[in-house]
Amino acid sequence: MVLTLRCSVGVALPVYSTFKAIERKDEDEQQKWLLYWAAYGTFSIAEVFADKFLTWFSMYYPLKFAFLVWLQLASTDRARQLYENYLSPFLLRCQAKADQLSATTHAKFDQLRAITQAKVDQLRAITLRPFLLTCQAKIDQLRAIEDMVGHINSIKAEIKCGEDTFFTSSKILRGGVLKLDPNKPEVRNAVEDLDGITSDTDT
Repeated sequence: MVLTLRCSVGVALPVYSTFKAIERKDEDEQQKWLLYWAAYGTFSIAEVFADKFLTWFSMYYPLKFAFLVWLQLASTDRARQLYENYLSPFLLRCQAKADQLSATTHAKFDQLRAITQAKVDQLRAITLRPFLLTCQAKIDQLRAIEDMVGHINSIKAEIKCGEDTFFTSSKILRGGVLKLDPNKPEVRNAVEDLDGITSDTDT
């Protein structure tokens, strides 16, 4: 129960109040909640180290809840007082070292990111490139087969066209031969030959 109240009052309510301050562009409210989050963050960092020693104290969590409520009191402006009296002077004294530590940390992160990216690119080159080359070879092979099938179909069409032309020419030639004297043996033989050719073409 106390944990739920602590999360609601210490986090959920300030998040919503910060959202309203940003959306309304209320600079006073924005500064108020910035000071609260600075104090809350400092408290959370201190809690990481002190929590192991204070959890045995039965009133620790109720007092922690009361402290978070106390930070948000508008009438006393406790978050501002805590920031101006303790947090700001401490950070001003440590600012140079904090900036140096932050710059070093960012440089280490950038170096780590560069190394990680290089490893990822290397792994991609080792695994992905052969796969892509294999896929490209398969695609080229399929395209070659498709071109071959198209060429074969074109040849079939040309052969069919030639057969039709030959059949038509044979019919015309037969009709011309029939106009000659059909009683002559050579005319009959020519007609029979042409009939045999046209019947073979039909089959």
